[in-house]
Amino acid sequence: MKAQVMSALRWSAVAKLSGQLVNWAITLVVIRLLAPADYGLVAMLTLIFMFLAMLGDMGFGSSIVQSPTLEPQEIRQTFGAALLVNLAICAGLMLAAPAIAAFYEEPRLVDMTRVAALGFIGSGMLPVYGGLLAREMRFRTAARIEIVNGILSNLFTLILALAGYGAWALIVGGMIANPIRVAMMFHSATKFYWPSFRFRNTRRLWSFGGNVLVSRVIWYWSSQADILIAGKFLGKEALGFYSVAVHLASLPMQRAAGMINGVAFAAFAKIQHDPRAVAYNTRLGVRLMAFVTFPVLWGIGAVAPELVEIAIGPAWTPSIFPLTLVALTIPFRMIGSIVSTTVMSMGRVDIATITTVIGALIAPPLFFFGCRYGIVGLSVAWLIVTPILFALNMFRALPILGLSMRNVVTEIWRPLTISAVMFVSVELLRLAVGRLPQALVFVVLVIAGAVCYAVGSWLLNRVATLEAAALLFPSRFGHLGKATVAAAVPSA
Repeated sequence: MKAQVMSALRWSAVAKLSGQLVNWAITLVVIRLLAPADYGLVAMLTLIFMFLAMLGDMGFGSSIVQSPTLEPQEIRQTFGAALLVNLAICAGLMLAAPAIAAFYEEPRLVDMTRVAALGFIGSGMLPVYGGLLAREMRFRTAARIEIVNGILSNLFTLILALAGYGAWALIVGGMIANPIRVAMMFHSATKFYWPSFRFRNTRRLWSFGGNVLVSRVIWYWSSQADILIAGKFLGKEALGFYSVAVHLASLPMQRAAGMINGVAFAAFAKIQHDPRAVAYNTRLGVRLMAFVTFPVLWGIGAVAPELVEIAIGPAWTPSIFPLTLVALTIPFRMIGSIVSTTVMSMGRVDIATITTVIGALIAPPLFFFGCRYGIVGLSVAWLIVTPILFALNMFRALPILGLSMRNVVTEIWRPLTISAVMFVSVELLRLAVGRLPQALVFVVLVIAGAVCYAVGSWLLNRVATLEAAALLFPSRFGHLGKATVAAAVPSA
């Protein structure tokens, strides 16, 4: 299992990074082609569709991965249930389209909703076959599917944007993503299961999946409350600026966290009965996540003015401040995600659910208050919400893992401090080189920030530096962190 997990992490990281470079490039071009109002319009629908996609999963994928034993009949019954749920979602959206458009006071959303709803046809395969890929530790195949799917759907979006279809480019590009993913999963499956619509003796899977679903739904609405509030009270243009800022800041979280959590969930599920291994590997995961995410996200925040101006154009200048602030919060959310994933892989979904419920009572009121000050107020609200939710998550989850808040602080304070120094250094350097051409300023700031973090890490965080090098490049640096990395995932 050790070899499988290390290979999965390395291959997925390299493969997804290469695929994401293409997707990010296409995304930046599309943002330049579309108006803020187009993104605001689609953001209104995205909020609803992401929730319904989560509902369509029903937590079945997690149940399949986490279950110690799994019978073919249970897989077939889960498949049948997922198909019915997704078809019901598609039909419900067709009927609810006028109500959605009336809520946002945007008549164009009627047709957009109905077209986008077609993406749910056949999506019942996703939780079942995606769960089986993870259960079988076939992360290379899963990564390949996500890369090809992302590139094809983004290319389709780009073609429509170039053709002048505006917001429709985003709608149709997103709609075709699921059919592509379904086709590739079907082709990659080692065994095909016919759906069964007799749901006896599936209580175990439904119980775990239901708890996972409840936790995810509550978390989703509390974390997306800012988009819902902005869409209702600030209008589509302001929402466009804000949603693009959040999208750019969250790209590393969406891709990297999805990859890491998928591998972590399957791996921890297999060692869930070894408390010492769980505790050790949770600390390792937090340490490596902090080592990577703080410099990347805080670096994005530091160069946000140049990044926005160069990458997506002066028309998006109002997105700079939200991008800076939201980027500062993402590392804490990614670390919290690792801890929550570990707890759920041990079967303790109740911990994540209760924590999420408490967070749902805290976050929306703060976003609503921040909305009074526009997208700047919403961004500042994230700086208040994130530490509260992070501390809440840690204090409830860590005892289950045999850890304490002190353990987590020990793992993150070095990369956090070095990244803070890097952030301040970049801001000060901008004052000295600000008169140079903007593209040159951007290059200088990025190089200076990277050097600052590399030097600081070698001086203050050498253990994590060697661990990261040994994990990603074992043939060259494996001997440097061999003792540490060899214990990272105990033998199954």
